[in-house]
Amino acid sequence: GYYICKDSLSTADPSVCSVCGSKGNVKNCCAPGGSWFGLCKSKGKFTFKAGYKVCLPARPPGPPAIPEVDASFCAVCGSKGHVKNCCAPGGSWFGLCTSQGKYSYTAGYRLCRAKPSPTLP
Repeated sequence: GYYICKDSLSTADPSVCSVCGSKGNVKNCCAPGGSWFGLCKSKGKFTFKAGYKVCLPARPPGPPAIPEVDASFCAVCGSKGHVKNCCAPGGSWFGLCTSQGKYSYTAGYRLCRAKPSPTLP
């Protein structure tokens, strides 16, 4: 009994807690009633900090990743005032631009300046 349980805990995965105990309103795997109760120390395989983190509620998934945009092409030129720029509101790069880097305001301006304006019938 005791040795089997002790051996299974010594090989247990410290990133998994099957039962979170609690001390006051704080959930912790190291707290009384928790799977790691009695095993936790300030350093080592089972720590109080790890016991707290493993018992935190799961975070909801973040927003979907923004798809990669080709920096050598601007599908839609936005405009701010009378200036066309891929970085301007309505442009393909809007929200991605910085003063330097892959999507720069200068590159967005150059691509839109070189782009012919559509002709109306």
